[in-house]
Amino acid sequence: MRNIIFLFGLLLAPVLTQAAWQDQVQALHSELQALTENAEELSDTERLQRYYTLSYELTILEYPGFATFLGDPREQDRLTDLSTG
Repeated sequence: MRNIIFLFGLLLAPVLTQAAWQDQVQALHSELQALTENAEELSDTERLQRYYTLSYELTILEYPGFATFLGDPREQDRLTDLSTG
């Protein structure tokens, strides 16, 4: 019985990781949208700096191989998704 529970946990782990990764991407897209609308009335310089930061974070999430190339150790548990869908 313990083996079945363990195997179920192993099968479920990638699904939970995928959901967390997609939630992070969605949050970054929402923040980029809010930055475009400039509801916080930031200066252009502040908006540009925040845009660069958000773009970098989004790139690291979507292309973990590029993150590894840059020496950023985050997201090393995934491969870059090259699927069309």
